[in-house]
Amino acid sequence: MAKQQVRRKRNNNYRKRLIMPSSPLEYKKSRSFKSFFIKIFSLALLTFLYWFFISDDMMIKKINVKGVEGEARIKIESQAGNYISSGILSRNFYFLSTNKLKSRLQDNMPELKEIAVTKTSANKEVLIEGFLRDIKFNWITGTESYVVDKDGIVVASGAQGLVLNIIDKTNTPINVGDKVGSPDLMLFIDNLGSSFSSTGLEAKEIIIKNEFKRDIEVKTTNNFSVYLDSTRNLENQLSNLTRIVVETKRDNKKISEYIDLRIENKIFMK
Repeated sequence: MAKQQVRRKRNNNYRKRLIMPSSPLEYKKSRSFKSFFIKIFSLALLTFLYWFFISDDMMIKKINVKGVEGEARIKIESQAGNYISSGILSRNFYFLSTNKLKSRLQDNMPELKEIAVTKTSANKEVLIEGFLRDIKFNWITGTESYVVDKDGIVVASGAQGLVLNIIDKTNTPINVGDKVGSPDLMLFIDNLGSSFSSTGLEAKEIIIKNEFKRDIEVKTTNNFSVYLDSTRNLENQLSNLTRIVVETKRDNKKISEYIDLRIENKIFMK
């Protein structure tokens, strides 16, 4: 029993010699080395973090805009620049979210029909490709005017020249980014605007008569109106209108107020 205790004591002493320095000086050196290693590691880590997150090497160098020119290009550059400069992570090339930047541009610029945002790591460049909506109408509701594309999206407030005026008699309040009509209605109005002159008449403005947006009135430069049904075939209605225009000219008659084509197979005129 005594021999076992002596052997156990020797083993414990041997383990201590393996774990602990053999002298206070060696122990002090060991602690100094560990402290030095921690300092070097911390310095290296801080240097890496600074280089990766803050240094100019990791920052976005350029915003390149393609597909649009003029005011739209300037607006995209401004919007993108403001978003990128809003924080450290957004300025960092690797942390910039192209999806978030794309959403920001789409929300703030309804005049953009399509937009793509990509990054090029070689030169730390952000590439933005945009395509503007095709402006078709000035949409007038109440006392307000808006610019609308062929899909019925309100692009901006105000009005533009050389596009057809659409007067919405329902006076429905709208905002930029809203959709003012169904795809079928907008297609009907778009085709009406581009085809109406084939009848021998010229349109001054198109009026939507009621909240269902079915009855369409076209005010002509001849100072009378043409009434159409937006749910019926436009080609047939314009064909009937052309026939009436030809016949009235041939018979030397004058239309003073309107031609109504809304009822199928019937034409009313005054």
